[in-house]
Amino acid sequence: MTGMARAAAMPASRAPGGGTSRAGCRWASTAGRYVYELLTGADLTDSRCPLAFTNARDKSRYLGFTDTLTMPLRAALHEYAAGLLGRLGISEPLTWEPPASCCEGVTLPGRDPGDIDLDAVTRLVVTGGTPPGSAAAQLGTTISHIRLALEKVHHPAREWAPSTPPAAWQKWQDRARTLLTREFFDREYTTARKPLHQIEAETGIPSTHLASRARDHGIPLTNAWQPTPIDPQWLRDQYARRSYSDIAAELDVSVMTVIAAARRHGIASRPKGVHSRPDMITALGEDIPPDIRRAVEGSLHGWQRLDRFREAMAYPAIGTAAKQIGAHPSALIHQFQRLERDIGATLYHRSSPGHPMRPTARGNALLQALGHPAVRALAPPQPDAGQPADQDPPPC
Repeated sequence: MTGMARAAAMPASRAPGGGTSRAGCRWASTAGRYVYELLTGADLTDSRCPLAFTNARDKSRYLGFTDTLTMPLRAALHEYAAGLLGRLGISEPLTWEPPASCCEGVTLPGRDPGDIDLDAVTRLVVTGGTPPGSAAAQLGTTISHIRLALEKVHHPAREWAPSTPPAAWQKWQDRARTLLTREFFDREYTTARKPLHQIEAETGIPSTHLASRARDHGIPLTNAWQPTPIDPQWLRDQYARRSYSDIAAELDVSVMTVIAAARRHGIASRPKGVHSRPDMITALGEDIPPDIRRAVEGSLHGWQRLDRFREAMAYPAIGTAAKQIGAHPSALIHQFQRLERDIGATLYHRSSPGHPMRPTARGNALLQALGHPAVRALAPPQPDAGQPADQDPPPC
């Protein structure tokens, strides 16, 4: 790690201008980011950067800070950064750039950053309140050049409305003094088991102050209530053939509670998508006929294909069966082809003039197996006749 990088690792927590309030901490963090960028030249939009922007709002807040820095505050931050280098024994300038003579005789693309009318920038952005992007369009340059120019122009100190924050602060302070008794915490936190963020939403009192008052009353705080006990082996067995939401519904807990329990017990989650659906992972018992298992295990809509095959064999032709079942003839043919491919045998003789459709010997055995009570108990309910049914995905 270079001296610059070591120096820049500190400002986020030690930059001047911080405070104990949320706003103070946020602006101290933003100032630390500015010093970090100043020292390292880091790209804060790169997720690999330790102080990278976390979202668009985060970036907007930072740019709002840097675009309105007053000259005295900017100078104080530069002085702080230079002092940080000195304390670390780094004898390097705060920022470094090659001398202009290095580029003599070289034609560089883009506009010279120094060729910007600072008076125009002041008039448009500082005085007129024009956003930097709009000002860049009017002056025929880029927003980066505008922001560079803003570092060289005077900004008036921002005027704050002193009455609004204290009024809001005083409001919840007055409420907290009368509300946050030992009895309140016993009732809402200990007995009702409400987390602090929920109490904050209900009372309007910040959770940090709630925590402080709870400690004053001698009430132990916990980051989270004890998790719902779920037997790890039972959960592992259930998740092997069921979804998190199905298990959560049985236990009458949230899906996130089940997921958290799985993570605690080292149960790896299945990848998202069709291959993690219960239909794809359910394994039938050895007492179920092999052809049933071949048709159902590891595939979607296996039971539907079996049920349609059973119904269709009562009709003389695919067209008649499709009309009664409520499926398109081509979809029915496709499903039966998939069924034969999964089982590995021809299951029915196609109809021909004078000869109705009929099952083969293997198809008859399959129909008998489908009538077995143990198989009927496993089969999920299928769409009623006449209702549109799901179609299989196309074969690989």
